[in-house]
Amino acid sequence: SNYPFNLKDTLLLRGGEDMGFRVGDVVLVQGTAGQGVFLGTIHEVFEESARMRTIFSGDLKVAVGIGESREDALLLGGVNPRLTLIQKNAAIRGGDIVYVTQESIPYGIPVGHVENVIESKDQLFLESTIRFGYNPSQIRFVVVVPAVQDL
Repeated sequence: SNYPFNLKDTLLLRGGEDMGFRVGDVVLVQGTAGQGVFLGTIHEVFEESARMRTIFSGDLKVAVGIGESREDALLLGGVNPRLTLIQKNAAIRGGDIVYVTQESIPYGIPVGHVENVIESKDQLFLESTIRFGYNPSQIRFVVVVPAVQDL
């Protein structure tokens, strides 16, 4: 990989069943503004470790809201995560905050900011790239939050 953090789509966490981690738990990283930012979810738990799927994984799909009006979108993970299925009449612009709105994840956790808004290839929706408030290659510590069904 050309990326300095070769396995950025999955991370191995120190802590698992011994710390009460469960599949579906939410993983946050500290953003540049000091707040918790959505990084991904745990998808395998072992006795003393857990494997998480980050937003850089092509398998990750999360319902999100954009801006103060929480315009609906779908976050598609991957090497270059993007926002899709945004209604063409949505009032969004570069810099708007993207928040998690998926039922299994605590509501309103920030993901990043809208970057470049374009029309989708089929011209039915808008799409956008995302600017993140952290550098994936510098992640050293995370916070694990129970999935909503566990609260």
